[in-house]
Amino acid sequence: MSETKKHYIFWTILFLYAVLVFIVGYHHEPWADEAQSWLVARDYSFFDIYAYKAKYNGHTWLWYFLLKIIINTHIAPSSELYRYFFVIPWFFSIIGIYLFLFKSNFPIWLKCLFPFTYYICYQYGVVARNHSLVFPMLAIIAVFYGKRFNHPWIYILLLIILANITAYSFALASVLFLFFVFDIFKNKNENNKIEYIIPSLFCLLILFYTAIHTMKPADCSFCAEISFNKEKLAE
Repeated sequence: MSETKKHYIFWTILFLYAVLVFIVGYHHEPWADEAQSWLVARDYSFFDIYAYKAKYNGHTWLWYFLLKIIINTHIAPSSELYRYFFVIPWFFSIIGIYLFLFKSNFPIWLKCLFPFTYYICYQYGVVARNHSLVFPMLAIIAVFYGKRFNHPWIYILLLIILANITAYSFALASVLFLFFVFDIFKNKNENNKIEYIIPSLFCLLILFYTAIHTMKPADCSFCAEISFNKEKLAE
């Protein structure tokens, strides 16, 4: 199949995906946790969100900051913006699908089916939660991955952004960081490793601080009943 035909197919898939997700999102009634994140972003300052509120909801700060910026644009009343809350995951999911269709080397049949799978089409495209940012961020990292040693600071910045989306993406970012460090020391022919070591140390510091900063506070009732005590597990 020619590249021109493939591009026609990919643009068609992208258009169908965008229309389908928009229609479903328009009729989607936000869940309680979606509304909670919106209220936190609406009612608290950037400092309060970062220092206190995000960790009490079991998340990092990035999603709340994004919502706060959108609310502060005042392009419409907050209640009206909330009606179109679904546009945020819809927009970012389209970015992820575009990169997946046009920049990846997966088989064409997989490219045609993958956008319409449950998580990509609904959970990441419709439901306005912080994990809707994970797929497009991973797609951006995948596209940039081959250039990570040419622009190490950009790659490290992408990992830091990924780490501050969700706890799961923090784990993914940490694994990608370990692979990056491993590749640095595996490349014995590279004499000037300092240009990689400094951004790596910076990334390690940020990851460590993020992990400590977002730990559940002692007075938080969120998941208070969860315990790995052996007596509890035996009950």
